[in-house]
Amino acid sequence: MKIGCPKHKLVYNVSGPRNMFETITPQFSKKQFIAAGSFTNKKAPYYTIIGFKEVVKNHPNVGLLMAGYGALLNIFRNLVKYYKLEEHVKFLDIVSPEVYGNLLNGSLAFVNTLLLLKTEIRKVRLHQFWKLVLPDFQY
Repeated sequence: MKIGCPKHKLVYNVSGPRNMFETITPQFSKKQFIAAGSFTNKKAPYYTIIGFKEVVKNHPNVGLLMAGYGALLNIFRNLVKYYKLEEHVKFLDIVSPEVYGNLLNGSLAFVNTLLLLKTEIRKVRLHQFWKLVLPDFQY
């Protein structure tokens, strides 16, 4: 409000890491990556699929788990079929934090894509992962 924003436009939204993510010790035991989020244009998971297609060329035994839901989910499923990645990409829909924590435990890395508008200034935080040792790849 000090910078001139009207009070009625402010929304207080508490969001932060769950304590359970502090106790995860990554095992890196499975040849899989994990991605999570909304299947929307802004989250741009198509870049994850396009990039993963290149990974599979050099590492044919690797997998990608994609957790989430959104209006564009069927488009991304079709993209996986188009690139013939059905054996490598598994869509999990929405998962609980506990299930997600277990998936993180065995994964090699968390993969994230996000498109930002030029007018948008935002610090992208991956709340659950800032307390983990699990690598976070953003491209």
